[in-house]
Amino acid sequence: MSERKPYPSDLSDEQWALIEPVITAWKDRHRSVSGHQGAYDMREIVNAILRRPAGRRDRLQPLLEALDLQEDATRTLADDLRAQIDDLQTRLREAETHLEHLAITRTTVTGLADRLPADTPDLPEHPDYPRILAAFNHATGPLRAKDVCEALGHELLPKNVEGTRAKRRPDVVLGDRGCDHDKYRRLVWDLGVKPVIARRGTEHGSGLGTQRWVVERAFAHLHWFRRLRIRWEIRDDIHEAFLTLGCVLICWRRLIARDAATRN
Repeated sequence: MSERKPYPSDLSDEQWALIEPVITAWKDRHRSVSGHQGAYDMREIVNAILRRPAGRRDRLQPLLEALDLQEDATRTLADDLRAQIDDLQTRLREAETHLEHLAITRTTVTGLADRLPADTPDLPEHPDYPRILAAFNHATGPLRAKDVCEALGHELLPKNVEGTRAKRRPDVVLGDRGCDHDKYRRLVWDLGVKPVIARRGTEHGSGLGTQRWVVERAFAHLHWFRRLRIRWEIRDDIHEAFLTLGCVLICWRRLIARDAATRN
């Protein structure tokens, strides 16, 4: 009898080496009553038991493998789209926040329209004025005096650029009697600044009030505006925006008053 074609379900030599002692021991305990003891190859019998005809799943195996490939590709595409959606949602939230800020700015500017003077003052005729406005219009962030000078093409001297932070530190710090303590004086001296603080128990008339009055007057002017007298805004950027608008209005009114006095 010729050898048959092996099937994928056939036992390997290692598997048969594990199963054969068990089957042999069972056959020794259960002798055949028909006289066929040892006439059949037990390995072939086990292979026949394990062998099954090709079912529907075997015929569909190529199709299932193709479906697996498509599922993997679709899953990868879904992950990429999900990442893009997250990025778009982040950009959408940023755009919506910017729109809210623009709406607040529009409402504020519209509410201030009635407070502006009817006559627009004449703009300076200096040739650098349009260039300064153009520099601010094209700027993407805050500008300093150094940036404006560079935009206008003016020469910057090293003494005016180097050590800018150190130059911003004042020479003298003024304080009222509420700051009268040697601890504060030592801290100010350690920074290289001279403290000029009025002492408790001394008579008034030291002259410091005439200098501190400039700062206190600025606070008083800002308190003209109801939105700055009491802070209603929770967000810092909105409160800072109202503070900037208040400073702009104060400077605008002073410039208008100075211009009117000059013309008269």
